Amino acid sequence: MNYESDNQSAFIEEPSFRIADGDGFTLVGRLVYFSLLNGMVIIPDQFPTDFASIPRIFRAVHPVNGRHRLAAVVHDYLCNDGITRRKMADKVFSEAMRVCGVAGWRRIQFYIAVRIGGILGRKK
Repeated sequence: MNYESDNQSAFIEEPSFRIADGDGFTLVGRLVYFSLLNGMVIIPDQFPTDFASIPRIFRAVHPVNGRHRLAAVVHDYLCNDGITRRKMADKVFSEAMRVCGVAGWRRIQFYIAVRIGGILGRKK
């Protein structure tokens, strides 16, 4: 799969995926993404992901496993790495979707969804 470069942002290495339990998947190999916003992101082999966490009711319009899937894995990892702030993870998600060739209107919808999800998911 070829990806456009967003200036210098790019996927350097891409894994395969295998189906795990439930709606989950597991990386087979590592995923390496270089972000102009956040630097090098190296996601290790066997990292679990659900690609995009989309409620079932919306999956006909926004599939879990679409062109955005690698960007979603980067987002999953950054949200769980204990280092990256959620707002930055969301911005990198948008950047990576652009690199994956996701249409602008879809990127905006996904970005708004993860921002709302992050706000609603905060613990008080």
